[in-house]
Amino acid sequence: MHSKLVCLVLSLATFSGFSQELPPIQNFKPIDYQAGNQNWSIAQDGNELIYVANNEGLLSFNGSNWKLYPTPNETIIRSVKVVDDLIYTGCYMEFGYWQKDSKNQLSYTSLTNKFNIEHLEDEEFWKIIHYGDSILFQSLNRIYFYDLKRDTIGLLRDDRPIIKSFKVGNTIYYQQRNSGLYQINGEDDLLISNQQFLLDDEIVNLFSDSDGLIVLTQNSGFHRQRNNQLVPLKDATDDYASISIYSAAQLKDGRFIIGSISNGLIVLN
Repeated sequence: MHSKLVCLVLSLATFSGFSQELPPIQNFKPIDYQAGNQNWSIAQDGNELIYVANNEGLLSFNGSNWKLYPTPNETIIRSVKVVDDLIYTGCYMEFGYWQKDSKNQLSYTSLTNKFNIEHLEDEEFWKIIHYGDSILFQSLNRIYFYDLKRDTIGLLRDDRPIIKSFKVGNTIYYQQRNSGLYQINGEDDLLISNQQFLLDDEIVNLFSDSDGLIVLTQNSGFHRQRNNQLVPLKDATDDYASISIYSAAQLKDGRFIIGSISNGLIVLN
């Protein structure tokens, strides 16, 4: 996994076409937020408070002040996800959630300890997905699911090395190393594609539109699912063949925001 530094955009202006006007951006250095220099994931709650998965714990930011909440086992937090009034985090050999107490401070509940989970050796949790009435915690080997209504936990997948997992609509997908892209489908997962480019490359994100599934990989650009095959799309990323893509998101207006490794941000219509 590559490390990434998160720049917090405190005042997001609406992009207008490809105008030269840029939204105001304020950068925070580790000396400003008094924590580690690597940030791995970011989330925001309904009150617009920002939470950051940091090398030294969970960072919270209310627009004025930073506060650091160290993890109980003093390890790097890799993932964070806000669902209702709970902040779920995943780290080294541990996952659980944070909740505000009567003093408006965050207190931590370990799901690992609550359910006596025996993690694999050196297991870390890189992705958290809210799926219906469940929270999914994904490591590089397993996917655990926490049933919110029943207050139970189980293993959804524990037999395949996982690169990343994704939620698209009401469907969960994952990429298995050296095997391809799968859709979680009960006991027997559905193989979406094992084309060579998926075996050689890493999926950055999945999207969908009225025409079906769209796959974006780190080095092979966009592909669309057609007739049970993923076919490459001619797009603006073709002009950036030498750029390695790390992350991507889609805006409500359909445009894509592409985060590259050491080559800045790309906006695609």
